[in-house]
Amino acid sequence: FNHLVVGRRGASCLKFQKRMAASIFNCSPSKVWLDPTKAEEISKARSREALKVLINDNVVKLNINRRKPKPLPRTEVLNRRHLIAQRRIHKGNRKQKSKYHKERTFNKYPLSNHPSLRHLVEKEEIVEKE
Repeated sequence: FNHLVVGRRGASCLKFQKRMAASIFNCSPSKVWLDPTKAEEISKARSREALKVLINDNVVKLNINRRKPKPLPRTEVLNRRHLIAQRRIHKGNRKQKSKYHKERTFNKYPLSNHPSLRHLVEKEEIVEKE
């Protein structure tokens, strides 16, 4: 690794220059390369014009050796994964579970005690009293 220390007091802190160069290149600061041998020269650059001079002298560069993006899987593979997921979603287990839980809640709360249906039962009781 041939890089500059960008950090705490005592070290040559070039965060500002790196960030400004990134704005000139229109990229992220991680993609900007600063020449480690010219750290003092870079630290003196406090304006965009001064940094542009350093860019022309190849002291500050856009990092060419960046990682390439991984290739996406083929469409057949994606389609197969999608179909498997769809089958998994529509299998009977979940439907059976939901049916089971519906029955459990009805046994737990009969119609009169069920929170969402209580108001209906109360209306029926009022009509019966009259």
